[in-house]
Amino acid sequence: MVTVGVLVAAVLLIGQTGVARQSSSQRPKAAVVIVIDQMRADYVTRFTPYFTGGLKRILSEGAVFDSASHEHANTETAVGHATLSTGCFPSHHGIVGNEFYDRLHDQIVYAVEDTTTRLLRTTSAPLKRDDSLGSSAHYLLRSSIANWVAQADKHNRVFSISLKDRSAILMAGQSAQENTRADAVYWWDRKTGDFVTSTAYAQALPEWVNRFNRSGARDNWRDSVWNRIGDTTQYDAIGPDSVALENDGIHTAFPHRFTTERGNRSYYDALYYTPYADQLLIGFARELIRKEKPGKGKGFDLLMISCSAADAVGHSFGPMSQEIFDHYLRLDKCLDTLIRTLDSALGRDNYVIALSSDHGCANLPPVENRISVRDYQAAVLGVAKEAMASSLLDFRRDSVISFLGSDLIIRRNRLAPIDSANESLLIRALTWSLDKLPFVLKEESAETIRMLDNNFYPGRMPDISVILKENLLLTSSTTGTGHGTPYWYDRHVPLAFWGVHIKPQHLTYRVRTVDMAPTLADLIGIAQPDSVDGVSLFRNIRE
Repeated sequence: MVTVGVLVAAVLLIGQTGVARQSSSQRPKAAVVIVIDQMRADYVTRFTPYFTGGLKRILSEGAVFDSASHEHANTETAVGHATLSTGCFPSHHGIVGNEFYDRLHDQIVYAVEDTTTRLLRTTSAPLKRDDSLGSSAHYLLRSSIANWVAQADKHNRVFSISLKDRSAILMAGQSAQENTRADAVYWWDRKTGDFVTSTAYAQALPEWVNRFNRSGARDNWRDSVWNRIGDTTQYDAIGPDSVALENDGIHTAFPHRFTTERGNRSYYDALYYTPYADQLLIGFARELIRKEKPGKGKGFDLLMISCSAADAVGHSFGPMSQEIFDHYLRLDKCLDTLIRTLDSALGRDNYVIALSSDHGCANLPPVENRISVRDYQAAVLGVAKEAMASSLLDFRRDSVISFLGSDLIIRRNRLAPIDSANESLLIRALTWSLDKLPFVLKEESAETIRMLDNNFYPGRMPDISVILKENLLLTSSTTGTGHGTPYWYDRHVPLAFWGVHIKPQHLTYRVRTVDMAPTLADLIGIAQPDSVDGVSLFRNIRE
């Protein structure tokens, strides 16, 4: 499907919802938000029988919404994390992609890039200038639950960590106002192996972070081989070990010596594509709990954790692989150690957990369902030239069109005068021609229009958005899988709440990921803005 201009608005009505505030005597001392990057909702049903640790506790003892979904079209990491944390659609919080088109400055920007900030790391080795640039949430246009917590009481604290900068930063929310920003935001630097932050959040790393970076924890797996940790029969029940479309097409079966399988990548870069990277992150989270002592101060504390290695393993091996199953068995054990640390530090009844994901992913697409970026762009430019010729426009240079994924951007400063005067004619001609391409979705369902509408923010959108047909993947790789579409497999994710007074249950009615932040706000007894798109599910999950 090809869309242009203002999209039709749609409203999703949720029936079984409600709002209720807790009294101060009922409030927990802390809350933990766990976002597992690329966790599909079907993992809950497929993998839970094999869980014995932290994921089992959350999914069997908590309130689990089986039909939760993102309601925006561009299911990417930055968009999902911003949506979960703000309770708003991208059309309101402004993060419409990992990268998006800044129309005012006519450039494509990264969602958390900020050239006014500097990266703070432990390693002092000289790096390229771009490797020293920091990041921030200055493109985020709505406050997040982290900001709501910080604003509620000066004694409240917020910590946000991830392997990805965009995940940690967009969970932590806006950083412009000193009294409402997160106290600490950390992510992992794959170039040095350090957990880092930027000058948007601090002027120096705390000494405990420097000690962790120097401790050697990140080097524990230098000589490791990634093999199964569970019983072989469990893995065989999930699927075959070796599938030609996995990984690099060669190293498709256990065991994996990842430092050699990843070619000339550095050890830290190779580590990122294994379950051990999330294990390192959870180790860092436990050290944060020991040193910062959340829940022990005068106020309420919020800890936000995004497990990014799940996404890397999923991209490489796909959602039906033994490798992704092994990753979740290991993550289950890691989260068990995290929850035990929280139990010891806070007490079982003094904190709550919210669990969700930023997006899902597609099954490994067969070769015939893969569209190479080169072939896609060549096909689009081919019909574009025909469209210009039929419209009597002076389209002579391919550089007039830039690509952002499947979307098109018209570079107006490169248009001939006659084309600029007929810009609307130009876009209509392009749209009509693109609809003829065999891989482009042509039927505009109400649901797809709603997803696109929720993803539309003026000034950050391409000129033409192109939706490919379901189960097709635009990729430069002959193996692996991806996400980013408005289809159910990319949108359907877990949503669960666990903790004291939360009733263990599975709820089947439809809810949205924008409902997570308002629900958590009610669970911990803080106010939320009236402008959020989500609703609180509080009444439905309490005992």
